[in-house]
Order: sequence, then structure tokens, then C-alpha cells
Amino acid sequence: MSAHIMYMVRLKSITPTGIVLISRYKLINQKFKAIVGLHLPAMQVSENYQVTSIFGQELTLSYPIANNVLLGAFFLHGKGRNNDFKATFSSIHANYQKNKWNFLTQMYYLDLGDLTGVAETISYDINTHFQAKAFVNFTPKDQFFISTVGLKYTL
Repeated sequence: MSAHIMYMVRLKSITPTGIVLISRYKLINQKFKAIVGLHLPAMQVSENYQVTSIFGQELTLSYPIANNVLLGAFFLHGKGRNNDFKATFSSIHANYQKNKWNFLTQMYYLDLGDLTGVAETISYDINTHFQAKAFVNFTPKDQFFISTVGLKYTL
């Protein structure tokens, strides 16, 4: 069982955009893994500080095909609590790890807007507490490209 909080801010104005409390439970913890999760709740904050709340459920499946290669799938369904939001996100991915480097390649589908895309996350473990990350995403339907960089801290 695990739990964590994800907090996001707008860099331009340093105002919050979202807060998510996520809890996860390892349903199957063998070579094949299945993890279920709940987002209790996910809150989004608009630029004029209107707060909407979403209840989410997730399922993560994974299976190693080699010592450093993992194949998996991820499903996330969200439904608004104080709004009419409803969406399902599903993806398949391959994860390759080499020393301190990690490469996560995924293809996904989001039923909200009938959106498909590909994404790549590259991470590097700086030490036991810090990890540098780069993320790129491309959606062919609207030719939209986005990239972000980040730094993850683990206690």
C-alpha cells in the first residue's frame, strides 16, 4: 500500500493548478504485477480559482520480458464529483533501464476528444534522492507537441 500527493503550479503566476491524493495497492506482486489505485480526490484549480473535483480509479499492469525491459498497460478512469467531467485514459508502454538511465515509451488513447498520442519520458537517477526527468508528447490529430523537464525528490 502506498500514498502520495501530487501538487502542480503555474510557473507564470505561481498559482496552483491541481492537487491529487493518490493511494495504490499491489493486487498481484509476482513476476506479473497488477496495481489498483484511487485518486481521492483529484482537484483542479482554474485561473480564476474555481475548484473542480474528480474521483479517479486506475489499474497498472506490468510484465518483465528481460532484466531491463518491462512491458505494461495503464488505465485511468475519472468522473467529476461537482461537475460533469468523465474521461478514460489507456496506454501501453515499454520501459527500458540501463544503469542510472530509464526510458519509458508509450502510446495512449484518451476518450475525451478522441485523442491518441505517443510520449517518451527519459529519467536519470542523480543520487538516491534526486531524479532528473524529461518528457515529450505528440498528438497526431492536432499536431500538438509538448515537452517538460523536472526534478523529482524522494525522501
